[in-house]
Amino acid sequence: MERIKKALEEARAAREQALKAELERLVQHKTQAEVAAEGSIPRFDPPTERRIREFMPLRGLPADKLQAAIALGQIFGLASGEIVFAAGDRHEYSHFLLEGAVQFLDDERAVRHLDAQDIEALRPLDEPGTQRYTVSAEGPSRIFRVPRALLGAPDDLSATIAPMPPATYADTHSGEELAELVARIDAERHRAPPPEQGAADQTGAQRLEATSYDFDINGLMGEPPADEAYEPPPPLPQQHHAQDQAGKDRLAEAMGILEQRLRRHIAEVRAQERANYETRMRARLVELKQKAEAELRRKIVKMRTRDKEVMAEREALLRERYAQLQRIANRFTHQKAQIQQARRELEDKLRAADTIHRELNEIGQHVSRQLDDLDSVFGSGAGDNRDGEQAV
Repeated sequence: MERIKKALEEARAAREQALKAELERLVQHKTQAEVAAEGSIPRFDPPTERRIREFMPLRGLPADKLQAAIALGQIFGLASGEIVFAAGDRHEYSHFLLEGAVQFLDDERAVRHLDAQDIEALRPLDEPGTQRYTVSAEGPSRIFRVPRALLGAPDDLSATIAPMPPATYADTHSGEELAELVARIDAERHRAPPPEQGAADQTGAQRLEATSYDFDINGLMGEPPADEAYEPPPPLPQQHHAQDQAGKDRLAEAMGILEQRLRRHIAEVRAQERANYETRMRARLVELKQKAEAELRRKIVKMRTRDKEVMAEREALLRERYAQLQRIANRFTHQKAQIQQARRELEDKLRAADTIHRELNEIGQHVSRQLDDLDSVFGSGAGDNRDGEQAV
């Protein structure tokens, strides 16, 4: 009985989900009709539209859903410090970073920075359900906002995150175990059932799908179709088998969603670790730069001190040699002065000797004249005697 109730509740939930999907399809068709009625006038400039089409949830959508998302999307600008959404908010929109940069805040503490040029900027800034972080603009930025219903179910993480290769996270022991678990889950999901069981499961699935999704909107509004015939329910074992198959499908779907969430969490952790590593590296570089500058200043001061000492020694040596040269020059000056004095004294002595010589010559001439006068007075005899005396 409980299994029947559970099956009825699951069928009711599947029917409501199908109704929601049909209503979304009708809204999209209406939006497409409005877009077609507007003509071929584009909403955004070509670079902006190319950027929007590159976002991960949008580039995997069909052409009609992509056009509807672009038609219903909005672009708004933010100044530095303005908030995109706050922690704890619940909204039905997905926000994407077109230009600029944003930061993720946890109690006014920045835990992550994201630039429009980063590859992570292709993913939504928010997540389904309650937001964990507050996102604010670091500078002038542009945000593209689109209703999340146009991008798929809230838990359909395959529309936002593509499967990551094991080489990106299997570099550690835990990463290898995670890669093995993911590979085993993928093998179980894609494993084919036995032939006879597969045919029975397919029949049960078709019947379950027929009882869950085949409906008429007019019938839901209270107007049942006239040509609808009553079909008896399938046997109870077949219903149980169909329910078990549906449970397995839901389990596989839940495992796939868990896998995608786990991969997204690993990607976020790796991005956070990379950001922390870059922050530590920048701080380390700043510290090394400061230490290098301090060491360079110390070496410059030491070289200046050593240069001053060497220059002082050279200056003292030059001063000493200059004093020696000055003493030698003074000595040469004194010697030259003495030589000049001796030359002047010698010239004075030579002039005195010349004067004496001239005086002696004059005296000799005067004596000769007097002797000649005496000779002439006393006669030639006396002169002869004098000559004889002179001869003797």
